[in-house]
Amino acid sequence: MDSKLEIVKRKLIQNSFIREGELISFVPSYGSFLRLDDQETHKFRIEVGGIPKYFLRIGKGLKWLKEKYELLSVFQGIYPCIIIFFTESGEDFLLEEFIEGDTIEKILDKNPERKNEMIEKVKLFHDELNKSCKVSTYENAKLELESLVKKFTSFRFVTNLDTILIQSIIQPEIIKLLSNRDSFYKRLTQGDFIDRNIIIASSGQFKIGDLEFTHETHFFEEELIRFFSFSSSIKGFKLNLPKYDPLSEIYFNLNQMKLVGENHKEFITPPSFNHHLKEIMRILKDNSESFEYSRMIEVFCDELQNSLQSNYNSLQSNYNSLQSNYNSVVNSCTWKIGRIFTKPFQIIFSFFRK
Repeated sequence: MDSKLEIVKRKLIQNSFIREGELISFVPSYGSFLRLDDQETHKFRIEVGGIPKYFLRIGKGLKWLKEKYELLSVFQGIYPCIIIFFTESGEDFLLEEFIEGDTIEKILDKNPERKNEMIEKVKLFHDELNKSCKVSTYENAKLELESLVKKFTSFRFVTNLDTILIQSIIQPEIIKLLSNRDSFYKRLTQGDFIDRNIIIASSGQFKIGDLEFTHETHFFEEELIRFFSFSSSIKGFKLNLPKYDPLSEIYFNLNQMKLVGENHKEFITPPSFNHHLKEIMRILKDNSESFEYSRMIEVFCDELQNSLQSNYNSLQSNYNSLQSNYNSVVNSCTWKIGRIFTKPFQIIFSFFRK
């Protein structure tokens, strides 16, 4: 790793970001982490003369992250910008500006009495981000939801019943809700909008870090749902939460199901997956006049009957196969035993014939 850090130091000098002989140190930040594609990435805070200046990532396949930073450049001053990106010896080096300031998580840990103030500021900040929305279409929004649902079928723990419930009952109801919308917009979202990723810079400006999950979505209110659901600094705090758009709530739960599925390698369904599935059914029940549990039970019963019939047919087939094998063995044994017992008589008979 030391040789890699020397490469970075040389690049900083070549690009006049630091001077030759200037004191520079690399401080490991959050250690290293393993991405979903099993590529390890190392993070460092770079200090020049004891002052944090840059943030460094070293790993393979970081070009996708560079592209996300470039997409987010439309948010002037909100996201950190890239200083240098280069590839050497098969590894990518991404150097970004270091944001001087504290996260909302740290601020509220020190000053819990500022929770209401921070929450209102986050809402206003979210409204500012919404100004970057672009006009979209029903077809694009529908495609986003359908592609998200489609990913569930690849998870090894998802049963036939789960698939039928999601694709035959839940998905059509979600699309019905979507068709009731009058207009459609989309924008880029950071994807992990929580207190530890929102930084209040020393200038007082809000900034966002940790861009690994950045994506474009039609359901950007999901950011606020995520903030109030997963921000550790406001847990246990009585909140006067706004009434969310039901589609954004559904999207939030679908997204969580996807994240759970991508990280779960066992055949047993994780409890959190079922939790979010139940939440989606609750939201549909509260917001869709056509959503009926009776229909769901009917489908379940049909599928259960089909499953039992299939299992019965399989058992019957196995039984017939075993019966056939048994008969073959019996016939073979009978023939061999017959040969054993008749052979002496055949010898005696042939002797007397002579």
